[in-house]
Amino acid sequence: MAKTKYFSRGKLLITGEYAVVNGAKALAIPSKLGQTLTVSTGRGSDIVWKSLDKDGKEWFTAKISLFDLAPVKTSDETIAERLCEILKNAVRLNSDFLSTWKGIKVETKVDFPIEWGLGTSSTLVNNIAQWADVNPYELYERSFGGSGYDIACASADQPILFQRISEDEASVKRVKLPSEVMDHLCLVYSGRKQNSAEALAFIEEHPMEQKLIDQISAISESIIEATKSEQWVKLLKQHNQLLESYLHQEAEAKADWSKSCFTKPLGAWGGDFYMAIAPELNGTLMKDLEKSVGAENCLKAADLLAL
Repeated sequence: MAKTKYFSRGKLLITGEYAVVNGAKALAIPSKLGQTLTVSTGRGSDIVWKSLDKDGKEWFTAKISLFDLAPVKTSDETIAERLCEILKNAVRLNSDFLSTWKGIKVETKVDFPIEWGLGTSSTLVNNIAQWADVNPYELYERSFGGSGYDIACASADQPILFQRISEDEASVKRVKLPSEVMDHLCLVYSGRKQNSAEALAFIEEHPMEQKLIDQISAISESIIEATKSEQWVKLLKQHNQLLESYLHQEAEAKADWSKSCFTKPLGAWGGDFYMAIAPELNGTLMKDLEKSVGAENCLKAADLLAL
């Protein structure tokens, strides 16, 4: 087997969090950073798996039997069981995948800090789907569930307007966002990792009314047409207010950030990233943000996102 590499991008959800699972239109942007999966010939009849972080340090290892796709030895039983389930789902979708019991070596490497929540799981699933030649949406639905917007971002190279159609189908429209807005936007990592499974459980327990889904869709459609940062702020304030009523919590970041910018949580509220928009994203504002959250956790949009 020749060495084969697969790559998938990470993601950030700008609009439509919580609602996108219910079919709302959402604006999502792939990150420049992602995850690479490399497959090569191994020995014996096992998969020898090694996962590296952005610095090249091992954070997970496993030996998986090709006979029953069960972990033989691993550094983390929970992760190994989830990985084996993804592989089994891929085999269910394509019976030829992993059908020859010849040893395989797999190495994965993420470009971003794992705790950032940019999509360690979705990029892995998309890479495995490419390797197995199966529908990535169906594989992700079977393995994790969710809207699939992160799978759409995994293979995108620019912002997208996403809408879930079914478990294995989605509408993905490529969009161009104005540089005048992007130049005024930065991304701030909160220092907290949010649990996507908990967000999905909340949505299931609290059904969203169609009126709210339609309102979120309308904002997503309007924002891709907006050309000024002031228009974005107005629309995103409306977006925040709608979800504040649904979630019964405030959207504002609980941090000593500069008062001269508007902030919006991205993805499940309470963790991962916030977006900050200011009429003038100048050096003073960046210094204020960097002082509050650390320079390594504050990035200009153009530095992180595939625009």
